[in-house]
Amino acid sequence: MNINTNIQSFSSQSGIKVTQNGNSNQSIDKSKNSEAVNINIDSKTLDTLNLLSSLGEETFIKSYNNFISDDEKAIRNRLEEVYSKATKENKKFANPEQHIRDKYFSQASPYYIEGLSRMEREVAHRHESDYLKYGKLRNISAIDPNLKDLNSINGIVDSVEKRAFDRDMVNEQFQQLLNKYGISIPKDSNLKFTIEPYDYKVTVSGLDDKNLSSLIEDVLNTGDNSEELFRHIQYSRPTYLGTSEQFSEDKSMKYGIFHNVKELTGYDLRELENVDGKFLTKDGTDVIELLRIGVMNSKHISEEYKGVAFDSYSADLSEVAKKGFENIEDLNLSIDYKNGSFHDVGQSETYGVGKRDWIYELKASKTQTLGEAFKEYRKDIVYGENSQDIIKDALNLKEFSFKGIKSEADSLLEKYGSKDMELIKLLLMQKYLMGKEDSEANKEFYKLLKEWEESKTQE
Repeated sequence: MNINTNIQSFSSQSGIKVTQNGNSNQSIDKSKNSEAVNINIDSKTLDTLNLLSSLGEETFIKSYNNFISDDEKAIRNRLEEVYSKATKENKKFANPEQHIRDKYFSQASPYYIEGLSRMEREVAHRHESDYLKYGKLRNISAIDPNLKDLNSINGIVDSVEKRAFDRDMVNEQFQQLLNKYGISIPKDSNLKFTIEPYDYKVTVSGLDDKNLSSLIEDVLNTGDNSEELFRHIQYSRPTYLGTSEQFSEDKSMKYGIFHNVKELTGYDLRELENVDGKFLTKDGTDVIELLRIGVMNSKHISEEYKGVAFDSYSADLSEVAKKGFENIEDLNLSIDYKNGSFHDVGQSETYGVGKRDWIYELKASKTQTLGEAFKEYRKDIVYGENSQDIIKDALNLKEFSFKGIKSEADSLLEKYGSKDMELIKLLLMQKYLMGKEDSEANKEFYKLLKEWEESKTQE
């Protein structure tokens, strides 16, 4: 911004050039202002433009925000309460680790906990041991017996609740951006924001005040705000329950390969020549070869996935080249805005404030306790008379007997031999699916495994 005693002149990012003449009686060189577009603006707008003239690249809008559902919070709080209290008690024993193991696996212990399934015991033992060792739970299992009365986390419900949470956060972040530059949107105004997919430039429609529209565009086009809003629209797309008119497979493919090529090669597909279904640089190089080099040198793609990544990218690039870049619609994305909230366009699911009854109805239809959700894991497997036949059929065996399975490994191998691979598979299944969990069983298993390995070397 250039300032003298009489004239203030500056340009907004959208191309508005403003010149304000002061009230001084000094003469003004009109020739210096000949290129300016005279616009009547108020002092508040002038202040905003003043800020824009020295704008920082600050990003307010975030497409992804940290979300933890109420159900997940309840689970974490319950486990924290249970195992922090248990840890205090466990530390009173000379050997806390052994005490914890006795609680879950030693029926002779006076501290043994009755009424748990095998899996519940394993989960609770791991949770309690982790808390003792690390002061926190590293990996949480919903099968923990202390959680049976709490609501389970449904994947679909969790996903849509996260989208609603992100919408609330983006609404707040956008308001913070407006506040920074002193911009007010009149009540009940119906705005539409449209973002092109390559440079993420925003256009605003719906306002009679074109100066205000341009100011909003300018502030959104600072930092990564427009790109983050674009991604927010993407993430708000229905994935499970509905459809969207804004997206198509070809549009998404064109958008994706444009940015992959730009990131990995530095080239803009809009500027490349398409000859015989190939994108060529000015020196005639096929950009697909540059893409191959870019993928191989990328630090953001794991080595084991680089081949798969290149195959996928090259297939999309060839498809776009074949159809013609200009012949595929651009993934221009729009979102409406009114009274402090963004509202989705052209889709059956919407996350705008005041339009979320469908989320509450969905959650009510999917709600069940963790006890109900994992009831099959909360009971021990009972092997009936036909269990041997089931396993035998699964292994496609004609005849076999489990007789002698409780004998020492030596006698098992002596009786049946150790060169029958089907037998070995059966024995291993027996140990893990039907065997005991005590140390004696483990010893027997390792004996069996060792002798089997030794027998293999003698073949």
